[in-house]
Amino acid sequence: MLQEVYLPRRDDGWALLKTLKTHPVYQPIPVIVLSQSADIADIQMAYELAAASYITKPATFHQWLKYFYTLRSYWLTLVTLPTSLT
Repeated sequence: MLQEVYLPRRDDGWALLKTLKTHPVYQPIPVIVLSQSADIADIQMAYELAAASYITKPATFHQWLKYFYTLRSYWLTLVTLPTSLT
């Protein structure tokens, strides 16, 4: 799951991530935080709330393309997921 921290406010994003990672049904789903923020406090908070990873949003169209090709390759080709998540 991809999640933006600022939904539309920062507190909303953290509340959503905390809810997802404490809910028994949604907790096992890996959450990738995708945000324009490169603030170290935001990055730290994401990992404290059990995000699988934190990615700063690309700035250009070509960076976005590269990002999505890499993400697709990672999740659909490289990762082996348990049957409960497929």
